[in-house]
Amino acid sequence: MKSEVIDAIRMLAKEKEISEDTLFQTIEEALKAAYKKNLPKGEAAPNNLDVTVNRQDGSISVYARKLILEDEEIEDPTNQISLKDAQKINPNYQMGDIAEVDVTPSGFLRVAAQTAKQVIIQHIREAERGKIYDEYIEKENEIMTGIVERIEPKAIYIDLGRTEGVLDRDEMIPGEVLHDEDHIKVYILEVHKTSQ
Repeated sequence: MKSEVIDAIRMLAKEKEISEDTLFQTIEEALKAAYKKNLPKGEAAPNNLDVTVNRQDGSISVYARKLILEDEEIEDPTNQISLKDAQKINPNYQMGDIAEVDVTPSGFLRVAAQTAKQVIIQHIREAERGKIYDEYIEKENEIMTGIVERIEPKAIYIDLGRTEGVLDRDEMIPGEVLHDEDHIKVYILEVHKTSQ
């Protein structure tokens, strides 16, 4: 990712009142899943994988945490590393330590950018739904004005501003006839949080 993406994340966090750190952590978790999903067929993902996004320049690093053992003790190279190889990374590593090995694949930046975009869009939608829910939950047991949006055999859908209300046919006044674009008064009985 580039620094423009970092700027966009910061701006989004401020505008939507979402914690920057939460947004970065969500992106890192999604990148971890994307890394595992994009491994070559037959290759196993390390058990202890960590993905970090640099908060300043947007660079991405994927690290596998591997147990340091003697050469002859290594049975699982995905999760274990020899002391000799570990000390090439950091000369201070000792037997039994956990080495952080950079396993960032080439070309991962493109996958990362797409994943980050999807996570940001999803987070925006969730935040918007939460705000709308919080706004309308306060209006339960109140009367509001709405506009008939569409009429279906079992229910009438009403535009309430930032959300849509559903008026079941059995909740209508007997003999009442409604048309598209009619302005009506509705009693807000319940507010439900949708998952769409």
